Amino acid sequence: MSADATKRAGIWAPQTLRNPIPTWHRLQREDPLHLDPASGLLVITRHRDVMAALSSPNMSAEQAQQDRRDAGGVVTSMLTTDGAEQARLRAPAQALLGPAAVATMRPQIARSVEASIDSVVGNEGPVDKVLADHTAAAALAAVLTTELSAKFLQMVRASRLVLNPLPQPALRLQTVAASTMVDRWTTSHVATLADVSEPQCPAERFATDPRLSSQEKAATMGLCIIGGFSPLTDLVTSGLMLARDPELRSKMLEAPTAFLEELVRWQSPVPFAARQALQDIDLPSGTVRGGQRCLVHLGAANHDPEQFENPSLFDPSREQGRPLGFGHGAHYCMGAALTRIALPTIWTAMLDRWHEFVLEGDSSWTSEPFPRRMRPAALRWAAR
Repeated sequence: MSADATKRAGIWAPQTLRNPIPTWHRLQREDPLHLDPASGLLVITRHRDVMAALSSPNMSAEQAQQDRRDAGGVVTSMLTTDGAEQARLRAPAQALLGPAAVATMRPQIARSVEASIDSVVGNEGPVDKVLADHTAAAALAAVLTTELSAKFLQMVRASRLVLNPLPQPALRLQTVAASTMVDRWTTSHVATLADVSEPQCPAERFATDPRLSSQEKAATMGLCIIGGFSPLTDLVTSGLMLARDPELRSKMLEAPTAFLEELVRWQSPVPFAARQALQDIDLPSGTVRGGQRCLVHLGAANHDPEQFENPSLFDPSREQGRPLGFGHGAHYCMGAALTRIALPTIWTAMLDRWHEFVLEGDSSWTSEPFPRRMRPAALRWAAR
């Protein structure tokens, strides 16, 4: 699509969303604080502006999500609070999702992932539904100390609707239903975990922490599911599709951490965050007026040529730039440690079986605004 056609189509047009990078680059050059006429949102695309916006205590996540809370689409959590309240909720969550806590669960994650792969051998279809969803849910189940049941898989799949900060009005009822499903499960699970006399694992220690109410613990665990499952399954899918290239497959095996960090930058599965300016805020590219609702675009920032040389290239050896795939500032992604441990574990398990299956289909992006994900290839198991 030509530059003029891209400009006319707008940022939400399907043809733009399938290849948004030219539009991001145009906005970064010409209109870095872009007031989108369709939504009324100020779209912030330059890396330096995104960093400044996410660092500002006057860019409120709480106010940006007020309408969704009022409509019943989300519960109060770290994601929808600011300042001291957000910090109060976040500190105990380290016992569940902090790097040290998740690291202790590495063996359980590996066993759960292996068992989930064994359970789907022979099943064929889109790689996300057949394989990635199961392995991502298995990693979550291990961290939360629960079984990977059909009910759990159904619940985590439904949670994808709740993560989107700009849900489609047509999906409002489904989003509320998904949020309710997650809340009911976490409320019950927290009560079960809290009943132990001597906590042995991160989930049990979190559930017995006196600093949070039972409702707050359930909301935090729900955020772990909502914010953890969707990016993890999408990154599993993308990584496996890239690994069809023998050179990239070798890099995934040799340096899975570097491969992961570059994939999070390149894909940006959570492409933007919603904020509202509490007062006038000066960013490097201009002033955001108080009261303005904003879309802080992590995906665009991760493809800013001022920060990354040849940003469209997937290059696991990249050392330049500061990726923002996990966000920045007070709301830095709490699930980052889970992703950094679970994703290489899943990839390693799948690469050990690489000769057992094939992925068929071209690599392309969906036209969904959120999350940003690759169209899944079809998985076929080799004849035995």
